[in-house]
Amino acid sequence: MITNRLNIKDYLRFLNKNLKEMQIDDNITIFTFKKDRKVKIIKIGENNFKIIEDGFKVREFINLSEKESIKLLNKLKDIEYPRSNTLFIEKIKRS
Repeated sequence: MITNRLNIKDYLRFLNKNLKEMQIDDNITIFTFKKDRKVKIIKIGENNFKIIEDGFKVREFINLSEKESIKLLNKLKDIEYPRSNTLFIEKIKRS
């Protein structure tokens, strides 16, 4: 488990890089500073992702491609992290 900070300006660059590198069953959780809102990304197949939004709204999005995931995560950024400058990242790699 790795916990890091992420500047909101680097959000899309971080997603592009890390979604490509993820293995099946790896997950990434993106939190606000207060840890009251989060978005979890889980790789469930070769090019399929599951995204769980747990904050302003609680929703699940299943079987999204990498491109669809990035597009959705960019929209969720505006909903879940509207005034955040720094986000916290927790990566969990499969064993």
